[in-house]
Amino acid sequence: MAHDALAAMGIPVTMTAHGADIETDCGSGHGFRLRPEHDERIKALARRASSLTAISPQMEVRYREMGAPADRIRYIPNGVDIKRFRGRNTDRNAVRRAFGLPVDKPLVLTVGSNRPAKGHRFIPPALAALRREERDIAWVILGGEQGEMCELARQERVADDLHILPALLGDAGCSMAFPSDQVIDLYKAADVFALPSLSEGFGLVAIEAMAAGLPVVASAVGGLEQTISDGENGLLCPAAAPERMAAVIGRVLDESDLRQRLTAGAQKTVELYDWDKIAVDYLDLYRDLAERAA
Repeated sequence: MAHDALAAMGIPVTMTAHGADIETDCGSGHGFRLRPEHDERIKALARRASSLTAISPQMEVRYREMGAPADRIRYIPNGVDIKRFRGRNTDRNAVRRAFGLPVDKPLVLTVGSNRPAKGHRFIPPALAALRREERDIAWVILGGEQGEMCELARQERVADDLHILPALLGDAGCSMAFPSDQVIDLYKAADVFALPSLSEGFGLVAIEAMAAGLPVVASAVGGLEQTISDGENGLLCPAAAPERMAAVIGRVLDESDLRQRLTAGAQKTVELYDWDKIAVDYLDLYRDLAERAA
């Protein structure tokens, strides 16, 4: 309805889809398009929108599958405020103590809500696999939910090593700076970033981890396969394979040369996603649309 009203007034409409908007994963029930009524509405908008921005090449493919005209699709990825990450001085031990985290062992960090497509249920078995190798490490999930994850951790006998923190929105509970300074501090206080997703349209948290100087280990799915070059700026492993993810994390912890190579490659990669650059790309798109509508 909004599209029809705007079109009638000659106002261009641009569509940006993020993950569940157009991506689907039947196994986890992820994606609005799994419901036929939503699928038809989303396809109709994709075909009629004045333009569509694709946050990853994967999303561009999805637009085309839905019948969107190729000449209306423009690739503009998500962005990160690099200056905030690089300019923030963080006392790693102080941050860990503030959140009740151990200061004397390696820390693996995962950021994201506990939805089925994020694959958090594979974290306790991955942590258990690391413990079977007699690795004394801690794993933190930021933005997770306590109930299910705590039960899985108890079943895997890793409850003491899995720390689940709520989402952090800033000191006042709301902030226009995303991520908040506290989240940036947690990135910088960790040793490895792990993203066990089953589906990702882009995977912004992986780019944020790169900006914070963390080596990234992620599932080879969706947009993550396109932002992460395996062995260059991060490491990829199969989705839903906790023992494989554990083995890759172990490599990162053991091999200092590998860590240095990955973080150096990541610092080059994040330059492509600097918000200063992404904002210009959006302004160029809006100018083009305004000129066409004039």
